[in-house]
Formats: sequence, C-alpha cells, structure tokens
Amino acid sequence: MALTDIKVRTAKPMDKQYKLTDGSGMHLLVHPNGSKYWRLQYRFDGKQKMLVLGVYPEITLADARARRDEPRKLLANGVDPGGKKKNDKVEQSKALTFKEVAIEWHGTNKKWSEDHAHRVLKSLEDNLFVALGERNITELKTRDLLASIKAVEMSGRLEVAARLQQRATAIMRYAVGDHDPRKPKSVSENMVNKALWMTGYDTKTEVCCHSFRTMACSSLIESGLGARDAVEKQMSHQERNSVRAAYIHKAGHLDERRWMSQCWAAYLDANRDIKNE
Repeated sequence: MALTDIKVRTAKPMDKQYKLTDGSGMHLLVHPNGSKYWRLQYRFDGKQKMLVLGVYPEITLADARARRDEPRKLLANGVDPGGKKKNDKVEQSKALTFKEVAIEWHGTNKKWSEDHAHRVLKSLEDNLFVALGERNITELKTRDLLASIKAVEMSGRLEVAARLQQRATAIMRYAVGDHDPRKPKSVSENMVNKALWMTGYDTKTEVCCHSFRTMACSSLIESGLGARDAVEKQMSHQERNSVRAAYIHKAGHLDERRWMSQCWAAYLDANRDIKNE
C-alpha cells in the first residue's frame, strides 16, 4: 500500500530499524534514533542495489517520489543509476577550482570566530585566489602553490607566508580526502567472511573474521609477549570496570603494542612459510 504524508510523519522509532514501503522499489527506512531515510531498491546486472534519495522531512513524500522517477527512467534505458551518480560526482570533482575547494574547506572550520574566519578568507583572496583561484585543483602542483607563497615571503610578510603555507596544505589535504575518487575503502567484516567462504571455510562453524581477533588476543596473552592491558588496548576492548577505566583510559601502551604486533606478524609469516614448503 502506498504511503501517505500522515503515515510518514507519524512513523515512530522502534528498537530496530524498519521499512515503510511506498511502491516501485521505494521505501522509508526508520532508524531507532528517529532518523528517516528515503531509499530506492533496484536490480541491475543481476545484483540487488540501493540508492539513497534523501532524508525526511527535508525531502517530502512527493519530493521522494519525484526523485524515484529519474533513476527508474535510467534503468529502463539500461543505465545503473547508482553508477551514474558516482561517475557524475567524480566528474564534478575533476572540474572543481582551487577557490571552490578552498571556500568549502573554509566552511568546515565551525569553531573559528566570525572575525578570524573573515581574516582567513581575506588572506586567501588577496594572496592565493588571484593567481590560483580559477585553476583546476587536480592540475595544481606544489610548485604552483609555493610560487604564490614565495611572492608573499619576498615582500617581507614572513608570518603571512607561513600561515598561507599551512592553509594551502590543509586545503589540498581536504581536497584529496573529500574529493579524490581513489580514496581506498576499508575492508569490511562481510568481505573477509566472503573470502573465507570462497576458500572452503564454513564461517558459522569453522572460522570467521572475528575469529582472527580471538586467536590473536588469546595467543598474545598466553605467550606473555605483552601485558593484558596492552593486548586489550590493541583489540580496542572497553574496560567494563568503570573505576579501573578511570585510571587506565589514557594509557596507550604504544611501544608494547608495536612489539606485540611485530611478533604476531612474524608468527603468521612463519606459519605461511611452513605451509608453502
């Protein structure tokens, strides 16, 4: 049955997330925290896929239905809407200028006072945007940025030049972190379990991704290579005793953890080499 505005508005959060189906693959996902997301489920090339259409109430029921129609048209023409969205984002990122990314970076610094934020932007406008503002950020080289900063330094404004270098570095790091499509994805637990399953292991009865953490934790504690607190820290385990946690929460055990990690890596390498003999 199709959704109504009232049903969407009055949907209450539960202990677990749940869906309210509208039709044609679209549904409203209601999270336990009360957040509501419009999503479109579809199949492409034999695979089940998902496309986020927006967040309620910013995107109303009528808006979500309108957003649903365009992806369905693409599907009818043999185009993956999710893939197209990613490709469009990559192309947009390639077309960004240094000024556009710098202003976007500037807007992320919410803790700055209004006066400080104004001074930072004015400094960028006066010293970097003139020569670099309209340049495609993907084409900029370190020497391009340094040339503009060097000009400020040669004028005797050494402190301004130093700050410009810091800000230019921050802007370029922001550009790589937020806009570079080559940014690697972390390996998920499901991905590891799938790899184990494909090599013949039953991930429910034999071994699974979490088993590797269990093996490492038990082996390191029993071997005496590291103190129990160091092992627990390495596993990112939380101390359940609140009183004890108050005293040890700042202890990083970094040197000990480096040594343990190296020993564990050597142990794994040795086992691999024995198997390959």
